[in-house]
Amino acid sequence: MVLTINRKGEYMKKKQNQPKTWTTKNELDYLNRIGKSHIEVKQRTSRKELLTRYIAACLKRTNWDGLNEEKIFFAASQLLAKCK
Repeated sequence: MVLTINRKGEYMKKKQNQPKTWTTKNELDYLNRIGKSHIEVKQRTSRKELLTRYIAACLKRTNWDGLNEEKIFFAASQLLAKCK
Protein backbone atom coordinates (compact mmCIF):
# COMPACT_ATOMS: atom_id res chain seq x y z
CA MET A 1 0.00 0.00 0.00
CA VAL A 2 1.15 3.50 -0.80
CA LEU A 3 -0.24 6.69 0.67
CA THR A 4 -0.90 9.49 -1.77
CA ILE A 5 -2.40 12.93 -1.31
CA ASN A 6 -5.32 14.02 -3.45
CA ARG A 7 -6.10 17.58 -4.60
CA LYS A 8 -7.91 18.34 -1.36
CA GLY A 9 -4.86 17.40 0.68
CA GLU A 10 -6.48 14.20 1.96
CA TYR A 11 -4.49 11.00 2.28
CA MET A 12 -5.59 8.12 0.07
CA LYS A 13 -4.45 4.51 0.08
CA LYS A 14 -3.34 3.21 -3.29
CA LYS A 15 -2.47 -0.37 -4.03
CA GLN A 16 0.86 -0.89 -5.71
CA ASN A 17 0.93 -2.51 -9.12
CA GLN A 18 -2.69 -1.69 -9.84
CA PRO A 19 -3.66 -2.53 -13.39
CA LYS A 20 -3.97 0.44 -15.69
CA THR A 21 -7.50 1.62 -16.15
CA TRP A 22 -7.12 2.51 -19.84
CA THR A 23 -5.12 0.31 -22.19
CA THR A 24 -4.16 0.32 -25.85
CA LYS A 25 -6.95 -2.20 -26.45
CA ASN A 26 -9.47 0.19 -24.85
CA GLU A 27 -8.26 2.99 -27.11
CA LEU A 28 -8.52 0.78 -30.20
CA ASP A 29 -12.05 -0.26 -29.20
CA TYR A 30 -12.93 3.43 -28.84
CA LEU A 31 -11.55 4.14 -32.31
CA ASN A 32 -13.67 1.37 -33.81
CA ARG A 33 -16.79 2.96 -32.29
CA ILE A 34 -15.95 6.62 -32.97
CA GLY A 35 -18.65 8.30 -35.04
CA LYS A 36 -21.10 5.46 -34.56
CA SER A 37 -22.85 6.43 -31.31
CA HIS A 38 -26.29 8.01 -31.37
CA ILE A 39 -24.94 11.24 -29.86
CA GLU A 40 -22.33 11.70 -32.59
CA VAL A 41 -24.83 10.80 -35.30
CA LYS A 42 -27.32 13.28 -33.84
CA GLN A 43 -24.67 16.01 -33.95
CA ARG A 44 -24.07 15.08 -37.60
CA THR A 45 -20.31 15.00 -37.25
CA SER A 46 -19.04 12.47 -39.75
CA ARG A 47 -16.84 9.57 -38.77
CA LYS A 48 -14.28 10.88 -41.24
CA GLU A 49 -14.21 14.29 -39.52
CA LEU A 50 -13.96 12.74 -36.04
CA LEU A 51 -11.07 10.49 -37.09
CA THR A 52 -9.33 13.44 -38.76
CA ARG A 53 -9.62 15.43 -35.52
CA TYR A 54 -8.47 12.41 -33.49
CA ILE A 55 -5.33 12.04 -35.63
CA ALA A 56 -4.60 15.77 -35.34
CA ALA A 57 -4.89 15.45 -31.56
CA CYS A 58 -2.57 12.40 -31.61
CA LEU A 59 0.12 14.49 -33.27
CA LYS A 60 -0.08 17.02 -30.42
CA ARG A 61 -0.23 14.45 -27.62
CA THR A 62 2.88 14.28 -25.47
CA ASN A 63 1.82 11.90 -22.69
CA TRP A 64 0.64 8.52 -23.90
CA ASP A 65 0.78 7.03 -20.38
CA GLY A 66 2.07 3.67 -21.57
CA LEU A 67 -0.28 3.35 -24.54
CA ASN A 68 1.24 2.11 -27.80
CA GLU A 69 1.09 5.34 -29.80
CA GLU A 70 2.31 3.78 -33.06
CA LYS A 71 -0.33 1.07 -32.99
CA ILE A 72 -3.08 3.57 -32.15
CA PHE A 73 -1.99 6.09 -34.79
CA PHE A 74 -1.75 3.34 -37.43
CA ALA A 75 -5.22 2.04 -36.57
CA ALA A 76 -6.72 5.54 -36.72
CA SER A 77 -5.05 6.14 -40.09
CA GLN A 78 -6.36 2.84 -41.44
CA LEU A 79 -9.89 3.60 -40.27
CA LEU A 80 -9.72 7.06 -41.84
CA ALA A 81 -8.56 5.56 -45.14
CA LYS A 82 -11.65 3.32 -45.15
CA CYS A 83 -14.03 6.26 -44.71
CA LYS A 84 -15.94 7.49 -47.74
